[in-house]
Amino acid sequence: MTDRHRNRSASPTNAFGNGNTIRLDGIYKLIAPVIATQRENFAKVILGCCREMLELDRDIRRRYDTLLKFETKYRDEDDLDASNRPKVKPYIPVSLRTKLSVSCSQLVQKDGRCSQELTEIQTRQERARNLHEAYKTNVAAELKGIAEIEIKARRKLFGYTYSQSIITIAEGLVIIAKNMPGRQPLEMSVRDVAKIATVKALSNLPTSHWEDARFVPADGEKEFRSDAFIRDHITHHNIDENIVAEMQQSTNPTEKAIANYVIRKLGEWWPTLTHLLWSADVKRDHTKRLDAELSDLFESKAIVKANKQLADAMETGADQTVRPLVEQIVRRKMAKKISANKKASRKKSSGGPKNQGSTPENSGQSNRANSGEKAKSKNAKSNRQSKKKSKDDTELSDDDKSAASNESRKRGRSPKPRSILKTSKKSKFLKNHDDYIVVEADKNLGGCLLSRDDYITRAFMDHLGDEHVYQRIPQLEAYDRQINLANRLKSLLMEWDDNKLISQAESRFLLKSIEPGGLIIGFRSYDL
Repeated sequence: MTDRHRNRSASPTNAFGNGNTIRLDGIYKLIAPVIATQRENFAKVILGCCREMLELDRDIRRRYDTLLKFETKYRDEDDLDASNRPKVKPYIPVSLRTKLSVSCSQLVQKDGRCSQELTEIQTRQERARNLHEAYKTNVAAELKGIAEIEIKARRKLFGYTYSQSIITIAEGLVIIAKNMPGRQPLEMSVRDVAKIATVKALSNLPTSHWEDARFVPADGEKEFRSDAFIRDHITHHNIDENIVAEMQQSTNPTEKAIANYVIRKLGEWWPTLTHLLWSADVKRDHTKRLDAELSDLFESKAIVKANKQLADAMETGADQTVRPLVEQIVRRKMAKKISANKKASRKKSSGGPKNQGSTPENSGQSNRANSGEKAKSKNAKSNRQSKKKSKDDTELSDDDKSAASNESRKRGRSPKPRSILKTSKKSKFLKNHDDYIVVEADKNLGGCLLSRDDYITRAFMDHLGDEHVYQRIPQLEAYDRQINLANRLKSLLMEWDDNKLISQAESRFLLKSIEPGGLIIGFRSYDL
């Protein structure tokens, strides 16, 4: 047995197949014992089934929480009662809580001669507000019905996913069982054996499993029974109940042994992969919500308490709180200023290093006479060095000068390549044909002639920018366009090659640049 097989179950969070690992994070660590000993491809299938069912379960939970909001009340800040307090109203989605803007002009409100018209406007305003409130209530009721239907649809999809997942995993178990040493060939198909085994496995599940399944009807709906779901499972997958009954009395020991193996494994695995995983996820969400609410409560209280203590300290003991801070800042500023002054005085003094006492001359001020002498000595030294350098240069041999000249030339840029217009044959052709332009290739690899009509066609312009420069684009993006251009360009290049308008090297370069699968080569173009 190799090390790879011995270490297959070394880590409970990894599933080893072909040497790669499956990493389980978060809530999925719960199913690690189930898939730890399975091959990588089968472990991925199990994980995919669990993830699909858990996502549907989470979606139903979120939508059910939204549906429960329709049973609550909210305070309308825009609608006040006689006590100037917000009215408590049935829940309305936030998107519908827009205040109706029905205003009356200041001219009518302030002019007493328009009192009758103002009364009529106010009556209609109140009627419009009532209609708007009724509209919001009716729309909210329709949205509640839509939310209920959305949950119902997801429950149905959840049931189908649950039914398909158990058959998928059962098929994998059948494959594992039939490849065990000493097994005889199966007379039935793998899928039929898996379907029959799932019927028995679902019948053996406890009642608590079905209570935690969110694809069953909720409270207030018709009572759910496990046998009803099993019948739907049999009908949906076209399982013959007679074959299920015959399996219990089958004379083929291989099929019966494999079916019993699948039933036993599903009995061990299925609760962990389904309702235990869902319950753990619900518990984790509840813990997160509880921690968030407690954190908001106590952090807000701590902030209020800290602000109150600060305000009290500022009122009663400002000297004990503010004065030490001010003194500390002043001391730091003064220390920085003193340090800067000391550094400046040391720079102007003639004393020793920093750790020695300074001995400034003339109170730290520089002497003009001394400074003049220093400048003269410095200039004399510079002149001596320049004379010595010029003398050494004159003693160089002619060979050294030639080498130095070559060295200096090497540092410059290389000369530009010879333009393709220098060829007399091409220049003569261009003079006689105004409808041709020159396209010069990048990286000094030569160039070619293009017909102006071909140059300005849409096929070329798709690849040309404002400066008539080919854009460099990736392989996948350029592949389709290169295929369409390939035949046309090849025929054009072959014609130019036959007429000796371009060299063979230029022809090979351009043909290579339009081969499918490569990158489009950039060109510089010049209009004549």
